Amino acid sequence: MSCGRFLVVDCNTMDPATTAWQPRSIFDIFKDGFALTKADDGSSLEDWSCCRIACGERLPANIRDYQAVLISGSHYCVRDHVEWFDELAEFIRDTNKIGSPYIFAGCFGCQIVAHALGGVVDKNPNGIFILKAENITVNDHGAAILGI
Repeated sequence: MSCGRFLVVDCNTMDPATTAWQPRSIFDIFKDGFALTKADDGSSLEDWSCCRIACGERLPANIRDYQAVLISGSHYCVRDHVEWFDELAEFIRDTNKIGSPYIFAGCFGCQIVAHALGGVVDKNPNGIFILKAENITVNDHGAAILGI
C-alpha cells in the first residue's frame, strides 16, 4: 500500500569528487529524511523514485503522477548552463503554472527554480564554494507567489 509518490531529481554526477556522502546516495538521504510513513518493519510505505538527470536520465513521462518532486544540490551552478538544465527548468515552469506536483529544492535546486521562474543567480562574490545556511530576502513578486 503506497501513501504517496515522490521523485528525487539527483542533479549530481557519480564523479567521486562530487559524491561526498557515499556510500549513501542523494536519493537515500532525501528518502530517509523525508519519508513520512513506515511499515512495521521500518520500510517506507511511500513510493520513492530517483531520476539521475545529471547522469543522462530523462525526467519520467508520468512526472505529474508524483505528489512531490525533490530537486537536489549539485556541484554545478545554474550559470554553467549544462544541457539538462533546460528540461528541468521547463518542468519547473509548467509545475508553477499548474500548481502540481509540489517542488522541494535545496542548494542547486533553489538556483534552478529561481532561474526557471525568471530570477537571477549570480556568482559568489568571493569566488569560493560555501556550504552553509543563508538568509534570503523575498521581494514583493516572490512574496505574492509564495502567499506571504
